[in-house]
Amino acid sequence: MPRKCYAKKLDEIAGLDAYKVISVTGSGGKTSMLYALGKYFAKAGRAVITTTTKIYSPKARECGNIVLGTPAECAEKIAALPEHSLSAAARGKAPEGKLAGFRPEEVDALLELGVADMMIVEADGARGLSFKCYEDWEPPVPQSTQCQLVMFGADALLKPVSAETVFRIDLLKERYGVQKNETLSAANAMAVLANKYEYLKNSPDGASRVLCVNKCELLMPEQRKELLDNLKDNLINYDAAILCSISDNEIFDTIKF
Repeated sequence: MPRKCYAKKLDEIAGLDAYKVISVTGSGGKTSMLYALGKYFAKAGRAVITTTTKIYSPKARECGNIVLGTPAECAEKIAALPEHSLSAAARGKAPEGKLAGFRPEEVDALLELGVADMMIVEADGARGLSFKCYEDWEPPVPQSTQCQLVMFGADALLKPVSAETVFRIDLLKERYGVQKNETLSAANAMAVLANKYEYLKNSPDGASRVLCVNKCELLMPEQRKELLDNLKDNLINYDAAILCSISDNEIFDTIKF
Protein backbone atom coordinates (compact mmCIF):
# COMPACT_ATOMS: atom_id res chain seq x y z
CA MET A 1 0.00 0.00 0.00
CA PRO A 2 1.48 3.43 -0.92
CA ARG A 3 2.37 5.75 1.93
CA LYS A 4 -0.04 8.55 2.60
CA CYS A 5 1.55 11.95 1.93
CA TYR A 6 2.01 14.19 4.95
CA ALA A 7 -0.11 16.93 3.32
CA LYS A 8 -3.09 14.56 3.31
CA LYS A 9 -2.36 13.54 6.90
CA LEU A 10 -2.12 17.19 7.92
CA ASP A 11 -5.43 17.91 6.19
CA GLU A 12 -7.08 15.07 8.11
CA ILE A 13 -5.61 16.25 11.43
CA ALA A 14 -6.23 19.98 11.05
CA GLY A 15 -9.23 20.02 8.67
CA LEU A 16 -7.41 22.21 6.15
CA ASP A 17 -9.96 21.62 3.39
CA ALA A 18 -12.42 23.76 5.36
CA TYR A 19 -10.36 26.88 4.64
CA LYS A 20 -9.87 29.08 1.57
CA VAL A 21 -6.61 30.77 2.66
CA ILE A 22 -3.77 29.06 4.52
CA SER A 23 -0.72 31.12 5.45
CA VAL A 24 2.57 29.38 6.18
CA THR A 25 4.86 31.31 8.53
CA GLY A 26 7.80 30.67 10.83
CA SER A 27 11.05 28.89 10.00
CA GLY A 28 12.30 25.47 8.97
CA GLY A 29 10.28 24.13 6.02
CA LYS A 30 7.85 26.81 4.80
CA THR A 31 8.54 26.47 1.08
CA SER A 32 8.40 22.67 1.13
CA MET A 33 5.07 22.89 2.95
CA LEU A 34 3.83 25.47 0.45
CA TYR A 35 4.34 23.21 -2.57
CA ALA A 36 3.19 20.04 -0.85
CA LEU A 37 -0.12 21.64 0.09
CA GLY A 38 -0.45 23.23 -3.34
CA LYS A 39 -0.07 19.88 -5.14
CA TYR A 40 -2.44 18.20 -2.70
CA PHE A 41 -5.25 20.75 -3.05
CA ALA A 42 -4.81 21.03 -6.83
CA LYS A 43 -6.36 17.55 -6.99
CA ALA A 44 -9.62 19.08 -5.75
CA GLY A 45 -9.72 22.35 -7.68
CA ARG A 46 -7.75 25.43 -8.61
CA ALA A 47 -4.99 25.87 -6.03
CA VAL A 48 -2.86 29.01 -5.96
CA ILE A 49 0.40 29.49 -4.11
CA THR A 50 1.73 32.96 -3.53
CA THR A 51 3.82 34.99 -1.12
CA THR A 52 3.89 38.28 0.75
CA THR A 53 7.70 38.23 0.70
CA LYS A 54 9.83 36.65 -2.04
CA ILE A 55 10.22 33.04 -3.11
CA TYR A 56 12.44 31.34 -5.64
CA SER A 57 10.66 30.83 -8.93
CA PRO A 58 9.27 27.26 -8.79
CA LYS A 59 10.67 24.50 -10.94
CA ALA A 60 8.30 22.76 -13.34
CA ARG A 61 8.02 19.71 -11.06
CA GLU A 62 7.00 22.00 -8.18
CA CYS A 63 4.46 24.10 -10.06
CA GLY A 64 3.84 24.15 -13.80
CA ASN A 65 2.04 27.51 -14.01
CA ILE A 66 3.46 30.91 -13.08
CA VAL A 67 1.20 33.95 -13.42
CA LEU A 68 2.51 37.47 -12.89
CA GLY A 69 0.83 40.84 -12.57
CA THR A 70 -1.72 42.64 -10.46
CA PRO A 71 -4.25 40.56 -8.52
CA ALA A 72 -6.81 41.22 -11.28
CA GLU A 73 -4.37 40.23 -14.05
CA CYS A 74 -3.38 37.07 -12.18
CA ALA A 75 -7.01 36.17 -11.56
CA GLU A 76 -7.78 36.40 -15.28
CA LYS A 77 -4.89 34.05 -16.11
CA ILE A 78 -5.80 31.58 -13.36
CA ALA A 79 -9.42 31.46 -14.52
CA ALA A 80 -8.22 30.30 -17.96
CA LEU A 81 -6.37 27.28 -16.50
CA PRO A 82 -7.92 23.82 -16.06
CA GLU A 83 -10.31 23.26 -13.17
CA HIS A 84 -7.70 21.13 -11.38
CA SER A 85 -4.48 23.12 -11.54
CA LEU A 86 -1.71 24.61 -9.44
CA SER A 87 -0.46 28.14 -10.10
CA ALA A 88 2.18 30.33 -8.52
CA ALA A 89 0.97 33.93 -8.53
CA ALA A 90 3.19 36.93 -7.88
CA ARG A 91 3.51 40.63 -8.58
CA GLY A 92 6.57 40.12 -10.80
CA LYS A 93 10.13 38.90 -11.01
CA ALA A 94 12.78 39.83 -8.47
CA PRO A 95 16.58 39.47 -8.51
CA GLU A 96 18.34 36.13 -7.94
CA GLY A 97 15.65 34.08 -9.68
CA LYS A 98 12.96 35.00 -7.18
CA LEU A 99 9.34 36.09 -7.52
CA ALA A 100 8.24 39.30 -5.83
CA GLY A 101 5.10 38.72 -3.82
CA PHE A 102 1.99 40.72 -3.11
CA ARG A 103 1.23 42.96 -0.21
CA PRO A 104 -1.08 41.25 2.31
CA GLU A 105 -4.04 43.34 1.18
CA GLU A 106 -3.41 42.30 -2.44
CA VAL A 107 -3.67 38.64 -1.41
CA ASP A 108 -7.01 39.53 0.17
CA ALA A 109 -8.04 41.17 -3.12
CA LEU A 110 -7.01 38.10 -5.15
CA LEU A 111 -9.18 35.94 -2.90
CA GLU A 112 -12.13 38.26 -3.42
CA LEU A 113 -11.89 37.77 -7.18
CA GLY A 114 -13.03 34.19 -6.58
CA VAL A 115 -10.90 32.21 -9.04
CA ALA A 116 -9.05 30.08 -6.46
CA ASP A 117 -10.56 27.20 -4.54
CA MET A 118 -7.57 27.25 -2.19
CA MET A 119 -4.77 29.78 -1.66
CA ILE A 120 -1.58 28.87 0.21
CA VAL A 121 0.56 31.87 1.13
CA GLU A 122 4.18 31.92 2.24
CA ALA A 123 3.92 34.90 4.58
CA ASP A 124 7.30 34.98 6.27
CA GLY A 125 11.03 34.73 5.67
CA ALA A 126 13.83 33.16 7.71
CA ARG A 127 16.71 32.82 5.19
CA GLY A 128 16.48 29.04 5.37
CA LEU A 129 17.14 28.88 9.13
CA SER A 130 15.04 26.89 11.60
CA PHE A 131 14.37 29.54 14.27
CA LYS A 132 13.98 33.31 14.34
CA CYS A 133 12.90 36.43 16.21
CA TYR A 134 10.73 39.08 14.62
CA GLU A 135 11.18 42.69 13.59
CA ASP A 136 8.26 45.06 14.15
CA TRP A 137 7.00 44.88 10.55
CA GLU A 138 6.77 41.10 10.20
CA PRO A 139 5.34 38.60 9.47
CA PRO A 140 3.18 40.02 6.65
CA VAL A 141 0.14 37.76 7.14
CA PRO A 142 -2.97 38.50 5.01
CA GLN A 143 -6.04 39.23 7.11
CA SER A 144 -8.04 36.82 4.94
CA THR A 145 -5.99 33.96 6.45
CA GLN A 146 -8.27 31.33 7.98
CA CYS A 147 -5.56 28.90 9.03
CA GLN A 148 -1.96 29.71 9.95
CA LEU A 149 0.63 26.94 9.81
CA VAL A 150 3.61 27.97 11.93
CA MET A 151 6.82 26.12 11.04
CA PHE A 152 9.67 25.40 13.47
CA GLY A 153 12.76 23.28 12.75
CA ALA A 154 13.56 20.79 15.50
CA ASP A 155 17.25 20.94 14.57
CA ALA A 156 17.33 24.33 16.31
CA LEU A 157 17.21 22.37 19.58
CA LEU A 158 20.28 20.31 18.69
CA LYS A 159 22.88 22.93 17.76
CA PRO A 160 24.45 25.79 19.73
CA VAL A 161 22.77 29.12 19.03
CA SER A 162 24.60 31.11 16.37
CA ALA A 163 23.95 33.31 13.36
CA GLU A 164 24.02 30.09 11.31
CA THR A 165 21.13 28.56 13.28
CA VAL A 166 18.96 31.54 14.33
CA PHE A 167 17.70 34.38 12.14
CA ARG A 168 18.17 37.64 14.07
CA ILE A 169 20.16 36.11 16.91
CA ASP A 170 20.70 39.57 18.45
CA LEU A 171 16.97 39.88 19.10
CA LEU A 172 16.92 36.42 20.70
CA LYS A 173 19.71 37.47 23.07
CA GLU A 174 18.11 40.83 23.83
CA ARG A 175 14.58 39.60 24.48
CA TYR A 176 15.10 36.13 25.96
CA GLY A 177 18.64 36.14 27.35
CA VAL A 178 19.71 33.23 25.13
CA GLN A 179 23.43 33.61 24.46
CA LYS A 180 25.56 32.60 21.51
CA ASN A 181 26.78 28.98 21.75
CA GLU A 182 24.05 28.15 24.27
CA THR A 183 21.80 25.26 23.24
CA LEU A 184 18.20 26.39 22.87
CA SER A 185 15.90 24.62 25.31
CA ALA A 186 12.42 23.43 24.39
CA ALA A 187 11.02 25.75 27.08
CA ASN A 188 12.75 28.77 25.54
CA ALA A 189 11.53 27.76 22.09
CA MET A 190 7.94 27.43 23.34
CA ALA A 191 8.12 30.90 24.88
CA VAL A 192 9.02 32.42 21.52
CA LEU A 193 6.64 30.28 19.46
CA ALA A 194 3.64 31.12 21.65
CA ASN A 195 4.43 34.83 21.97
CA LYS A 196 1.81 37.03 20.30
CA TYR A 197 4.59 39.51 19.54
CA GLU A 198 6.82 36.94 17.81
CA TYR A 199 5.64 33.95 15.75
CA LEU A 200 1.97 34.80 16.27
CA LYS A 201 2.27 38.52 15.59
CA ASN A 202 -0.23 39.68 12.94
CA SER A 203 -2.14 36.40 13.17
CA PRO A 204 -5.75 37.27 12.27
CA ASP A 205 -8.37 37.02 14.99
CA GLY A 206 -10.33 33.80 14.64
CA ALA A 207 -7.72 32.03 12.49
CA SER A 208 -6.90 28.44 13.38
CA ARG A 209 -3.22 28.10 14.36
CA VAL A 210 -1.24 24.88 13.93
CA LEU A 211 2.38 24.49 14.99
CA CYS A 212 4.35 22.20 12.66
CA VAL A 213 7.62 21.05 14.23
CA ASN A 214 9.60 19.87 11.21
CA LYS A 215 12.84 17.84 10.98
CA CYS A 216 11.78 15.56 13.83
CA GLU A 217 13.58 12.67 12.13
CA LEU A 218 16.73 14.23 13.63
CA LEU A 219 15.46 13.64 17.18
CA MET A 220 15.84 10.41 19.10
CA PRO A 221 12.51 8.87 20.27
CA GLU A 222 13.14 10.03 23.84
CA GLN A 223 13.84 13.55 22.58
CA ARG A 224 10.59 13.58 20.61
CA LYS A 225 8.72 12.44 23.72
CA GLU A 226 10.33 15.18 25.80
CA LEU A 227 9.42 17.76 23.16
CA LEU A 228 5.85 16.43 22.94
CA ASP A 229 5.46 16.64 26.74
CA ASN A 230 6.82 20.20 26.67
CA LEU A 231 4.33 21.15 23.98
CA LYS A 232 1.46 19.71 26.01
CA ASP A 233 2.51 21.58 29.14
CA ASN A 234 3.71 24.92 27.79
CA LEU A 235 2.36 25.72 24.32
CA ILE A 236 -0.51 28.23 24.32
CA ASN A 237 -2.44 30.17 21.67
CA TYR A 238 -2.49 27.24 19.20
CA ASP A 239 -5.27 24.86 18.20
CA ALA A 240 -2.99 21.93 17.38
CA ALA A 241 0.64 20.89 17.05
CA ILE A 242 2.32 18.19 14.99
CA LEU A 243 5.79 16.64 15.09
CA CYS A 244 6.73 15.82 11.52
CA SER A 245 9.42 15.23 8.93
CA ILE A 246 8.75 16.79 5.56
CA SER A 247 11.81 15.13 4.01
CA ASP A 248 10.71 11.68 5.24
CA ASN A 249 6.99 12.28 4.54
CA GLU A 250 6.16 11.40 8.14
CA ILE A 251 4.00 12.69 10.98
CA PHE A 252 5.19 11.29 14.31
CA ASP A 253 2.80 12.80 16.85
CA THR A 254 -0.14 15.19 17.05
CA ILE A 255 -1.76 17.25 19.77
CA LYS A 256 -5.08 19.09 19.74
CA PHE A 257 -5.62 21.76 22.37
